[in-house]
Amino acid sequence: MRELPTQHQHTASIAHEPRAVSQARQLLQGHLVNAHISVSLSHDAVTVFAELLTNALRHADPRNNGTIGVQWIIRADEHNAEIYVEVTDGGRHDDAGPEPRISITSDPTGRGLWIVEEIATTWGVRGDSTGRTVWAEIRE
Repeated sequence: MRELPTQHQHTASIAHEPRAVSQARQLLQGHLVNAHISVSLSHDAVTVFAELLTNALRHADPRNNGTIGVQWIIRADEHNAEIYVEVTDGGRHDDAGPEPRISITSDPTGRGLWIVEEIATTWGVRGDSTGRTVWAEIRE
């Protein structure tokens, strides 16, 4: 990340259940408002974060403690802003990791990482013996 002053940083463990997406999304949105991040960048950051979290809940196991880890860092000055978000799950032993896929129009799911790839400035995956982290940076 570029050297911008950190406005907000948040790390938490959330329940491995669907309602956690809404709660975490609202918390991130509140931090973005408090940091005076533009509406468009806030929308993009919340969208990317929600997609990463939804994918973790839908496709991965929880961490050993039964939760999903989330973190975000909001950095901004008077001219620039960037948001870093990450979601850490317990991984899955039956796949190589998340990859964007092409969905046909009638598919009800399968667009999450494609959306992340289109919106995020950059994104990636890292893993170790305790789980997998999918992260993204969104910049103005």
